[in-house]
Amino acid sequence: MATPPTPQPPSQPPVADSTQAEQTLQSAAAPAHVAHLELKARLLLLFMLALVLSSVLYVMYARGVFEATQKLVLVAEDSEGVVVG
Repeated sequence: MATPPTPQPPSQPPVADSTQAEQTLQSAAAPAHVAHLELKARLLLLFMLALVLSSVLYVMYARGVFEATQKLVLVAEDSEGVVVG
């Protein structure tokens, strides 16, 4: 019985110049420059605040906080004959 051929190890990519490799690593590690980052962060915070406030106002509206109500005070000595409605 014949033995199967042994696989060859994968070939290594050519080694680049060390300065080029260092520049590639530095550019990959450095964060990309974002234009007007502070302005965008403030706008995001304002948007989140508006979103939270609008959801609180909606829940208050759904619970009937803004509906007109009447308060009745019972002046009688007992509640006999009083019905809801």
